[in-house]
Order: sequence, then structure tokens, then C-alpha cells
Amino acid sequence: MVSKYQAGITLLSDTCRLNMSSTSIDTCEEPSENGNQYFGIFAIGYICMGLGVTPLYSLGYAHCEDIVGRGKSSLYLSIMSAIAAFGPAAGFTIANPILNVFVDLKQPENSHLTPENRNWVGAWWLGYLVGAGIVILASIPMLGFPSLFDDTERVRKEKNKFADTNKEDHDLNHDLKSLWPSTKSLFKNVPFILICLGNAMESFLIGGFAIFLPKFIETQFHQTAAKSALLTGVVIIPGAAVGMFTGAFFVKKYKWDCKRIIRNAFIVSLLS
Repeated sequence: MVSKYQAGITLLSDTCRLNMSSTSIDTCEEPSENGNQYFGIFAIGYICMGLGVTPLYSLGYAHCEDIVGRGKSSLYLSIMSAIAAFGPAAGFTIANPILNVFVDLKQPENSHLTPENRNWVGAWWLGYLVGAGIVILASIPMLGFPSLFDDTERVRKEKNKFADTNKEDHDLNHDLKSLWPSTKSLFKNVPFILICLGNAMESFLIGGFAIFLPKFIETQFHQTAAKSALLTGVVIIPGAAVGMFTGAFFVKKYKWDCKRIIRNAFIVSLLS
């Protein structure tokens, strides 16, 4: 689909210089639009990634709630959240050796680029292949999970004894007719909507931090892309792990109820 990468001769090849006569430079290079098709491929890829990861958050947490007791669920949910945060951080760390490999694996004969060169492009696509292989291997044992585990009914009955548990669980039919009633019911659930908004703001903050921190380190501290990715992983991994496990410890140790959990989450988010 695309030819092999060739480093540019000058960084100003697509710009017009001021006070230059037409005899020196007759025309300015027009920006190429051939990259639009590649952008579409990336967009489709991200959509597929979103479709694949959504069940882990929508069904995975619900499965965990159904098989773990009330006092232990916070610990297990924090482990799942910590692993979810550990994945991107580990990806930044793994990207360090990958980005030190040339994008086409082998450089042309007349090319002598190094990772320290500004024209260097690492083999970024190798990370997708490694990640896809790991996901396929992890999905194989998950195919054997039952729809209901052995302790599901017992755990549900124990949780129904608490005041903050919804006693009236109206299970709607899984068809298109129940889509609008279930959606309307969710929008009327004020605590649920506020929690969703809080998670959205948290993702907005963390997403921007994780995406732009490597580029900030690379440009402001003149580091290579590989080292910037490594430093980003070193920063994210301890912060995410310590924060999530500390929160789970306090919930389990002092038996916080939902109101106190939300209050402390608000305070910590405000301070951060």
C-alpha cells in the first residue's frame, strides 16, 4: 500500500520562504492528500479496538461483582483497574526496544540513520502485532467461562441484605424493543450518570496525559522517541498501581459505604 520509508532531505521542503524570487523557487510544493486513506484505516482499527475492549468494562466488572462478596469486590475491581492502567504503561515500556528498530526493519544501503536522528522512524507497527497475539492467547481461556458461576446466586442474595442495593432488579428482554426503556431508565439514574461523567473527565485527563507526555519529553528534553516512551511508562506504572491499590485498601480496611467512597473519590480527583 505504501512504499518504503525514505528520510527527507530538508525539513522545509513543503514551505515557501519569504523574500524569494520566482526564479529561485518557481512553485511551492503542495501538501499531499495521499495520507487520507491511511487515516481511515487507523480510524477503522481504533473502532475495532473499541468494540473488542468494551465487553471487558461492561461485562467484566459485572461478572466480578456477581462472584465476589461485598467486602472483597473493591479489592478485585481495583486489581482489574490497575491492570487496565498497567497495560498502556507496559506498552510504553515495551515500545522502547521496538522504536529502536527501523520502520522497515532494514535500512536502505545508502541510509545510515540512528535513533538519535530526527528523521528516524521506529517500527511502531510491531507493537500492534505483539499486542494482537497476546490478546488472542488471553481470549482462549475466557471462551470457557460460564454465563453464571457457581456462587453467583449466593453472592447476589447476600448483597440484597444491604440498604444501598437495588432490590427491584427489572431484567428487560434482550431485544431492540427494550433498548429505549433501558436507556431511559439509565438516564433517570442520577448517581449512575454522575459516576459516568466523573469517569469521562478522568479518562479525559489521563488520556491526554498518556498521549502527550511522551511527545512533551521528546521535544522539551531532546530525548529519542524510544527513551520518551520508556520514561512515560516508568512514571505511569507506579502512580496507577499505588493509587488504585491504596484506594482499595482503605475501602476494604474501613468498610466504606458508597457515599463515603464517592466523597473521597471527589476529593482526590479535585486535589489531583
